[in-house]
Amino acid sequence: MVTGSFWAHEPLGEYAPLRGFHQTDAVVIGGGFTGITTALWLCRAGLRVVLLEGETLACGASSRCAGMLSVTDRFMLKRLEQQRGSAVAEAYIRSRRAAFGAIRSLARETEELEWQDADACLLADGKGFDLSAEAELLRRGGTAADELQGGSAPLPARQILAVRDMAHIHPMKYFACLTRMALRHGLTIHEHSRVVAVETNLAQTPEGAVKAPFLIIATGYPIINVPGWYFLRLSQRRRYLAAAQGSVGENMFYDGRGRFALRGIHGGILAQMDGGMVGERRENSGHRRWQQWLGRYLGEPSFRHEGIETFSADGLPYIGVYSSKTPNLFVATGYGGKGLLGSMTAAQLISARVLGLAADSDFVFSGQRRGYAVTAAEAATTLAMAGRYAGGVLHPFAPRCPHMGCKLVYSRERRVWECPCHGSRFDGIGHLLSAPATEPAIIRRRH
Repeated sequence: MVTGSFWAHEPLGEYAPLRGFHQTDAVVIGGGFTGITTALWLCRAGLRVVLLEGETLACGASSRCAGMLSVTDRFMLKRLEQQRGSAVAEAYIRSRRAAFGAIRSLARETEELEWQDADACLLADGKGFDLSAEAELLRRGGTAADELQGGSAPLPARQILAVRDMAHIHPMKYFACLTRMALRHGLTIHEHSRVVAVETNLAQTPEGAVKAPFLIIATGYPIINVPGWYFLRLSQRRRYLAAAQGSVGENMFYDGRGRFALRGIHGGILAQMDGGMVGERRENSGHRRWQQWLGRYLGEPSFRHEGIETFSADGLPYIGVYSSKTPNLFVATGYGGKGLLGSMTAAQLISARVLGLAADSDFVFSGQRRGYAVTAAEAATTLAMAGRYAGGVLHPFAPRCPHMGCKLVYSRERRVWECPCHGSRFDGIGHLLSAPATEPAIIRRRH
């Protein structure tokens, strides 16, 4: 089975590590879709921006993006309206449509993104889904949506909600386009410059530091614990990008429960699949069963690439100021596999706040949002993490994660150490592979 990036694309360039002390207008920490898009938006506004990436550009979740653009990819709008009100649900759809429109505008400037119009079909595999309510909320937000019969899908489905006039693109060509545009507008990029400490207006790496009035944390999982307390409200899950033979036509298909998404590619099918929580000692039987079910229709994949995605407690990303006490520090996290539109939403909202402009949907994604449903979800996330932390006492020789001291779990299949609490990963000798940790783990051999 092939591993590595699925998408063939031009090199993104090589950028020297940060060395010495520098001053600028804004620092973006993280070189994925969110980091590069936010940096571009700020550069276009005339700010001097420095982007710091711990490894190389687009080496994380961005390289595993399926390139699918839809204002919604699961049945969640009715639940959102019930929990937080119709104003929040409608503002959420507006923000997604604004992000979709911004990417479409960029695609019109160049043909290299391989923009392809398509409908997004949400599949209902059982009872309990109110498709009429979902469709009505979409239409109120300006998006055409229709209910279809299940027989028109390539996979078994009782009902289908077709979200009209969506699209898919080549994600890495899009990333390369964003990078070139940002560089033309003056962006400075430093790779292999992992941020190890953040102060009020200073980002420090092992060999340098950058001072700026505004700092944006776009690392997938936030690298700062306090203030914000995002480690109590986020979880990390495995996600697979797999290619197989066959055809699903021109449209995109999403499982209404969020377990998988399908789109056509040249000569086959591209699937994005959920793989369970990071740090689980054994594969979740439920995930294994539905993946086997999906495999009966797709066949054996010719390519499978595993990665990590960050999920918020209530299903919406956290975008905005890090906390009420840090008006110059911003965060964008918890996309739950919806990073293409999420990154554009983050760029639009954060750049507006930095420039002192109004944004009518920033209250939807605020990290300080409150409500009973959110609190209950956050409590469940916290209890699950506490259980994983407590489980470490049964393995006294396991190394600890430098992030918050959780006992690491070794995956023989992947040959990596994983943190079951917050998802940091390390190779066999402790080299850091993914956030939120900012330094290596100490791995000692047992004698």
